[in-house]
Amino acid sequence: MEPQLGPVMVQPMVPVSDRWFSRDKFLHFYFSATIAGLSFHVYTDQMKRNETQGRVISVSLTALIGLGKELYDKKKKNQFSWKDLAWDGLGLAAGYLLFVQL
Repeated sequence: MEPQLGPVMVQPMVPVSDRWFSRDKFLHFYFSATIAGLSFHVYTDQMKRNETQGRVISVSLTALIGLGKELYDKKKKNQFSWKDLAWDGLGLAAGYLLFVQL
């Protein structure tokens, strides 16, 4: 006896648990810190540009990438996370203090 195929059931997207501490939050922190430091280094050391402008560029670029990622998640996955943005901000601050200000 062959199994009968019934109508395809579409299940609604269940939001993933958005915890404050997870691997995803670590990655948001890590990549924001990395982008801030790396973009400042490339702009000022490799391209020989002004350090003040480099600070503005690195902070702006990092913030824009973090926000863009959340807007992408909202559009594609219907999941926007303020917690991800908070970790992006913490990573940006850490990257600025460790790689730009020192």
